[in-house]
Amino acid sequence: MSEALASAGVRSIRQVVSDDAEEVASWKDQAGFDEIVIKPMNSTGTEDVFFCSTNADIQRALSAIVGKMNRVGSLNRFALGQEKINGQHYTVNAVSIDGEAFVTEASTYDTVPIEQAGLLT
Repeated sequence: MSEALASAGVRSIRQVVSDDAEEVASWKDQAGFDEIVIKPMNSTGTEDVFFCSTNADIQRALSAIVGKMNRVGSLNRFALGQEKINGQHYTVNAVSIDGEAFVTEASTYDTVPIEQAGLLT
């Protein structure tokens, strides 16, 4: 969805998909992010969602995610790295039936940083 938004010129969260910590770290550095979010491609809630500032953080997050069977019963083959956004978020959820898209939900919410949340120890 983020890729479709970006290609349409709509501002969206920048992201990378990989199973390689060095690739994710390189993407983070090239984009100039201080901190990124790393999470499974397919999961529920906050399962294995990590905030990463260093290459070591990124390595630990990918090691925790890739190769793990997640709560929805899928094997995590890759992880999703995203820029970390604080403040107001807008989300739109949709389904597609027979090639036609239907919006099921649109919402906005604010995020605030919480010390030690999403950190690997």
